[in-house]
Amino acid sequence: MTEAKHVLRILDRSGDTAVTWTPGTKTEEDEAERKFDELSKKGFLMFAAEAPGKTPEQVRTFDPKAFEIVAVPQFRGG
Repeated sequence: MTEAKHVLRILDRSGDTAVTWTPGTKTEEDEAERKFDELSKKGFLMFAAEAPGKTPEQVRTFDPKAFEIVAVPQFRGG
């Protein structure tokens, strides 16, 4: 049985982009973590859900066991 892919979902002006990984697959996890770190440095807020249907919580570090991580840009007033 193949393990389900986990996803870093990036919501921005270009739409909804997904970076997926299979837990335990180092190269995929490394790529997702690199993207997570890149977005965090740009000011994106990250919310992770441990499993389908679970309430996402804000996170500051990448967790390869998270089922889904959603990256959203911070709102700017003006």
